[in-house]
Amino acid sequence: MYKQIYQELYPHLFSPYTIRDKTYKNRIISAPHGRTHCVSGTDSKGYRILTLDGVEYYSNIARGGAAAVNLWECVVEARGAGHGPVFNFFTNETMPTLNMYSDIVHSYRALASMEVSHCGQYALPEVMGMDPYGPSEKITHNGNHCCEMTEDDMENVANHFAQAAQMLKRTGFDIMMIHGGHSWLLAQFLSP
Repeated sequence: MYKQIYQELYPHLFSPYTIRDKTYKNRIISAPHGRTHCVSGTDSKGYRILTLDGVEYYSNIARGGAAAVNLWECVVEARGAGHGPVFNFFTNETMPTLNMYSDIVHSYRALASMEVSHCGQYALPEVMGMDPYGPSEKITHNGNHCCEMTEDDMENVANHFAQAAQMLKRTGFDIMMIHGGHSWLLAQFLSP
């Protein structure tokens, strides 16, 4: 009943479409979001990885009919963490559950996606164990010291984003969503 109503209101909502070589079975895409029970600090360095509960939680979204399911924020390097818990790409120990997630999402004909980020000047020393860095040196609104990034730092962060893309590809993901909002690092380089 509801599908018929929505088909009348939004005639293209349930029709497939293709971007490059990826076909979306409909126009419904799950926004990146998270739940604390979906991650756990179980890898050898204590970083958080996707749990089996997380795999089940997100795969239920695919089972519900979404064409693409976005895992919530993953920081691309340890110095970019602005809050916990978030996923990581720091160790290969994160790969088994990411592979499992993408396989299950694909079994429902959905695309697997992950939002990746770097918090830059708003990364938290209490989460990272070091001062954050960003476009310029400053004291942030929460009283933390932010170091100015060097060109080498910027190149390093770019490489971390590239490594994240490679990890996602190796673990069967179809989409990498780059988080450029919320005043995270990429937005910090934009002038108002």
